[in-house]
Amino acid sequence: MGITQQIGASSLIKAGVIENTANRPASPYEGQVIFQKDTDQLLVWNGTAWVIPNSPAQNPQGLELVKTQTIGSGVTSQLVSNCFSSTYDNYRVVISDFATSANGEYLAIRTMIANGGYRFGGFYVAYTSASVVATASNGMDYFPIAFTSSNTAYRNHVSCEIYAPYLSLVPRFVSSNASQAYNTNFNGLVADTTSTTDLTVLVNAGTMTGGTIAVYGYRKA
Repeated sequence: MGITQQIGASSLIKAGVIENTANRPASPYEGQVIFQKDTDQLLVWNGTAWVIPNSPAQNPQGLELVKTQTIGSGVTSQLVSNCFSSTYDNYRVVISDFATSANGEYLAIRTMIANGGYRFGGFYVAYTSASVVATASNGMDYFPIAFTSSNTAYRNHVSCEIYAPYLSLVPRFVSSNASQAYNTNFNGLVADTTSTTDLTVLVNAGTMTGGTIAVYGYRKA
């Protein structure tokens, strides 16, 4: 009797394929292998935890790419949907190679509704001035992460850490950027514990064009 008659061809082909962390086997056996579709990971149960096969560090901590989104041409905002989940608690968002329609526009992010609960504080320095300028607000509809440049020869690259956007906690933000005209460093939070799966990148005035939004998750043990 052939193996396909014993367990069925469909079971043989897809026995170890699962959708996400919640669908992992409840009582795995040591050496069991699965493929997790949402993270594109091949995992093995070592008797204690799901680990990456043949990894010296066994599930080393690090960044994993969750999703990329191209920024449109002349848009005021760009939605990145379904980028936050229970797979990761904390994230890094990298927005690369884009320009805005004017110098000194706020590039900003929003992880939930525009509820006036975004609070931030930080400072920036214009390269033409030696003065450090402090800025803050406790009632915005978005979190500013950078002052941007319209110079297409010096396109913008921005990095922002987002802590706990999917968890029922108050999300925190930490960002930094060096554009053609400004160096900016901002920190803040949104006073809301609503879980969210989406991210919106926007400018407070004018438009943005080109570039890519990449969302990375910090791998959990």
